[in-house]
Amino acid sequence: MTKKIFICFILFTSIITFIMAENYYRSNSIGMVYEQIPFYRIDEFDWIVEIHKEESLEIRKIYFKGELFKWVEYLKKNNNILIKKYEGDSLISIEQRENDLITKEEFYEENILTREYHYEWVERKLLKTTYYEKNILIYVDTFVLGDDGQISQIRRLFENSNLSISGFSNSNKNNSFEWYGSKNDFILYNYKNGRVVKIENWKHGILNRSKIFTFMDTGHSVVETDLANGEINVKNYDLNDNIILETISTGNIFKKIIYNYDNELLIQKDIASSGVRLSYLYEYNNENSLILERILKDDSIIKEIFYDNNKKILEKLYKDNSLLLIVTYENGEKISEENVK
Repeated sequence: MTKKIFICFILFTSIITFIMAENYYRSNSIGMVYEQIPFYRIDEFDWIVEIHKEESLEIRKIYFKGELFKWVEYLKKNNNILIKKYEGDSLISIEQRENDLITKEEFYEENILTREYHYEWVERKLLKTTYYEKNILIYVDTFVLGDDGQISQIRRLFENSNLSISGFSNSNKNNSFEWYGSKNDFILYNYKNGRVVKIENWKHGILNRSKIFTFMDTGHSVVETDLANGEINVKNYDLNDNIILETISTGNIFKKIIYNYDNELLIQKDIASSGVRLSYLYEYNNENSLILERILKDDSIIKEIFYDNNKKILEKLYKDNSLLLIVTYENGEKISEENVK
């Protein structure tokens, strides 16, 4: 009897030791550690992390409602660390770090290497990034630092020797301007208080298009000018970034569009241009999905478009307020037409 008790005690102790070799934590989908919990509580939470440590190797398994979601291996050696991420049995990425600085990233699809980045550092400042796709060199980014130690320029050299340049100017830790492109063709962004206030498109050294942003207590406006054709587009937005008014002018041609919302859903759009008035009326179901779009011209109905799951299923065309044609769609493709008159 004593011998049986001893064997049971050894077996029980072994089971407990095996269980306690793994540590469990309440977590989220990215594996953050919130609270250590005993193994018998793992069913109480949706997201759980199981952490296993063995000398220089650490394995973190992330579970969602008891099912393995993804897992990560951390292999540490001196000041180097190798991080492998998996989803199921598939390798997703490998990351190499040295002295806390990332030196290489690899990304996989179906366990096949598809993309990789190599990083070069000087005095803990990023000097160069090299990008490959399927072992083919795509481009090399070289980072130029200003007198304040901040990045002032990124020079991207493509495999075909084309050069793209990005420039930055910093003020009070906010960008005052930045630009992207080449010497003559580039986009210039101007900032104020951390927000973009102007965007300029330059081609062959000539300003081609500009956008000016104005911020107000009621929202903001954007004035876009196309210097090539003289078109000026003014858009006004509310505090929820919904466009509420748009005007488009080119020479003597003028168009005005007014937008109306109900609980953030667009319910009406009115367009006035060259003496013609168009109204677009929108209806939604209880799930806020569009089910009907009705179009009127000078208060006369000209078209109705019916939707299911945001896909067009039926069109009704009218003339002089009388139904003229019915068009049926399936999976976005027209399948039949029916002339009513």
